[in-house]
Amino acid sequence: MNTDFLLSYNAEISKKIGFSFSAGGNAMSYKYRRTDASVEGLVVPGVYKLANGINSPIIATYDKNKKVNSLYGLLSLSFDDKVYVDVTGRNDWSSTLLVENNSFFYPSVNTSFILSDIFELPSAIPYLKYRFSYAQVGNDTDPYKTSKYYSQNAFPSSATVPATLYNANFKPEITTSYETGFESRLFKNRIVFDVTAYQTLTKNQIISVPLDITTKLQLWSFKFRRSAEQGTGINSHKSNYRFQ
Repeated sequence: MNTDFLLSYNAEISKKIGFSFSAGGNAMSYKYRRTDASVEGLVVPGVYKLANGINSPIIATYDKNKKVNSLYGLLSLSFDDKVYVDVTGRNDWSSTLLVENNSFFYPSVNTSFILSDIFELPSAIPYLKYRFSYAQVGNDTDPYKTSKYYSQNAFPSSATVPATLYNANFKPEITTSYETGFESRLFKNRIVFDVTAYQTLTKNQIISVPLDITTKLQLWSFKFRRSAEQGTGINSHKSNYRFQ
């Protein structure tokens, strides 16, 4: 279940400066319930009912609870339809992390400059834009990974030891990305040319790995300190249409 609110404000500070601001929040409550029942054989073949089992039904129940509360904001500025800046910020509070680590903030900044309107460029380049962005994305983990929780068992008044080794040191996963590039339209807007370079860095990534069977556990969830990715991309194509 999600509950949201959003407040927005738009204004023109002057004929050349545009301004808009939005602020909101979200309360997410996730509840998962599942009950499985099975029998090992049938008394009357072809009659698929629990009451037709040769043994008493084996009942298994599963449940998960999770809550995330969020506040966020967006600020957009434009100057003379030549420079654009968008700034966002979001803070989440997750129930799946320990109290001392359950709050995490992640911002972003996106800018673009229409260079063909700012500077006098050759007639062969009617449009040229430069863009740069910095963004962070936060993430929590699944429920019941930070402490030893017992699962319900099919036998009355009993419980099952979890198969995943818990970790009380989990921190929010934060992915930071940078991207920059140029977009150009050449020769009367008939050729579109786009160049992009990016880098992504993930910190405190939470992953699970198998454990030795002698530990009587199946998985170990742990915090992977850092992972990185970077690259470049070039895209160009010819258009039969002219952009106005």
